Amino acid sequence: MDLFRTSLLVVLSCAVMSIQAANFNQPKAADSKLMDHALKFPDGDGSFPTVILLHTAGGFKDVTDNIQRYLNMGYAVAAPDYFEPFGLDNSNRFDAFTKRRTDIETTIREFVGYVAKQPKVDPSKLFAVGFSAGGFFAAYLACEQLVKAGVAHYGVWNFPGQRNKTFSNFGPKKYPAQYFDKKCAPFYAFHGDRDITQRPKAVTKAFDYIKKTKNDFRVHWYEGAGHKYDVLAITPDSFGADALRRTDEFLKSIKNQ
Repeated sequence: MDLFRTSLLVVLSCAVMSIQAANFNQPKAADSKLMDHALKFPDGDGSFPTVILLHTAGGFKDVTDNIQRYLNMGYAVAAPDYFEPFGLDNSNRFDAFTKRRTDIETTIREFVGYVAKQPKVDPSKLFAVGFSAGGFFAAYLACEQLVKAGVAHYGVWNFPGQRNKTFSNFGPKKYPAQYFDKKCAPFYAFHGDRDITQRPKAVTKAFDYIKKTKNDFRVHWYEGAGHKYDVLAITPDSFGADALRRTDEFLKSIKNQ
């Protein structure tokens, strides 16, 4: 019986490892600097509008459900594991926005360049959609105009070390709002008014600052929604379903530039 149990555990472990590996496309030797990532396409011939999906501080596993949701809407999906190369996880997530920020920016920039060259990707319809921490870096991609538009769902707009009464006394300004000091691609921020991780009072300061930059920056507040409002089952009347619909409409409204 012990031998049977041991064999069963080995089989199950291998199955889990195979499933996890299937979520990633390992880079080829010529692309050895690329992060582990998923690169998925809808059925049929390309080229496809493509979404760079950026995960939360919880890591790549937090974005897997959304990969399928965007595929179902007709988008190709490129989802990098941008925390893993720098030893980041939920416990040290704030390092992503401070001492590791420029490292992540460089790595994501390289990844977007790689994705844009794929034969089934339409580079004129390349977008970034980020969740929580991923929203922070979606703003980077939009403001470097590496994508045609960006979206943040319950994005990180403020974090410890930034919570103060005046907006401009964290260095010259604060990231990610500082990204918008230049001409950016259109951007849409979705946020819940009951978010206790990214509290509306602090987030509103960032939004107010960005709106003064005259960029195409749009905000939609969800009344009664908290952080990670899309993790529950998405029903037709859920916050998550509405956010998907609005995101799709926004991305489809972006004209080729």
